[in-house]
Amino acid sequence: METGASSFLRLNVLVCTLAAFSAFGQATTTLQFCNDCLPSPPDRLVRDVNGNPLVGTSYVAQLYYGASPSALQPTTAMPARFRDASTPLPGTWQRGTRSLLGLPPGSSIYLQVKVWNSAVAATYDQAAASPTGQYGSSDVFPYTPCPSPPQLPPMGCELMLNFLGFRLTNNAPARVLVIRENGERVELLYQGTHTIQAAPTIRGPWTTVHSSAAPFIDPASATNVMRFYRMADDPGPTYSLNVVGYYRVNVCRGFTMIANQLHAPGGNAITNILKSPPEGTALYKYDLAMGGYVANTYSGGQWEGDDAAMTLNPGEGAFLDSPSEQVYRFIGDVGSTLTIPIVRGFQIISSVLPEAANLTGPPPGGLGFPVAEGDVIYQYSCAIGGYIMHEFFAGEWIGDTGPEMPQIAVGESFWLNRPTGASGTWTRNFSVGFAAERSAKALRKK
Repeated sequence: METGASSFLRLNVLVCTLAAFSAFGQATTTLQFCNDCLPSPPDRLVRDVNGNPLVGTSYVAQLYYGASPSALQPTTAMPARFRDASTPLPGTWQRGTRSLLGLPPGSSIYLQVKVWNSAVAATYDQAAASPTGQYGSSDVFPYTPCPSPPQLPPMGCELMLNFLGFRLTNNAPARVLVIRENGERVELLYQGTHTIQAAPTIRGPWTTVHSSAAPFIDPASATNVMRFYRMADDPGPTYSLNVVGYYRVNVCRGFTMIANQLHAPGGNAITNILKSPPEGTALYKYDLAMGGYVANTYSGGQWEGDDAAMTLNPGEGAFLDSPSEQVYRFIGDVGSTLTIPIVRGFQIISSVLPEAANLTGPPPGGLGFPVAEGDVIYQYSCAIGGYIMHEFFAGEWIGDTGPEMPQIAVGESFWLNRPTGASGTWTRNFSVGFAAERSAKALRKK
């Protein structure tokens, strides 16, 4: 971004911002409508629902203004279009000037920028009411125009210096929760007014944390390691159609076996779930067909390597090689019924649900893995720089930790070697309501 306006631009704007009073004693002020012309930091970019700088010429930005934050009106100029996907300036709209008409002389001026997809709706209000498309608005911010001659204009008076970047949203379907990052916190979006419950695990216990319209920004999410959310409205209660949440994974310097156990907003491509790791971070996925690793490295601000479209979906796993200790937050929807294949030989797998439990015990106390005679599990330990082995032999677990079942953490993947057993599947089921309570009752009946 540019760090300021040129002297010529300032002179031009000074001429344009002369108080042109009408017969009704009202003034016209002209300013530069641009966000790529503003100094940064702070962040001045408009981002899509997934936090990526917005591109696409169907997206437009409209400037609103008024003498108070509650009395804003759009300028008469056509909205400015954003740039196409090849632009070196993503997240910015095309520059122009805007005239603020009809304000009383000397009045305060407040501005707001609204952005929407014009391919979905002709106006912002129509876009905000549409079940499809993205839209959003900046915070309302004050603007002080350049003074009239003979006063010298201060640097940048023709610019919207108080404008801050923002992220677009979209309308969730009825009774569906949408989760997204909001800095160090997470934000929930949904239609209407609802009671939101949170829990430290997907099985509960659930506690009411919010009863109002969206958005809900959870202050505890800045520090909590893991949390999940659902709607639970009375009477009933009536639940949301989904559960969303997040968890954090501590990554060692060097190798860590990781798992993404959520369906991330925007998809599970590593470019989305691992947006900005440290330079030199590498990710290795084991390819069953080729019997070797497919590797990507984060270099020069982007992922590159064997598979530019690499994903990390629930049930899969990978080695992350990090140049330093890091904490990553995974965010998204909890799956309901998910199945992963189990094959003979070696593969890297993980639970499809974000739960910490023993591997082979029945749910909800265990992960319900369909173990077979001869199965060997290898968990990589950062602390020892090597593997902890567990073998299922003669109907029992033996290995480095004795007869105990393997204990699997949230966000952890592991090696499975099935040398002789038949191939099969590992299926997990989860429901939004009283899944834990129903499972516990079923176990007691047995």
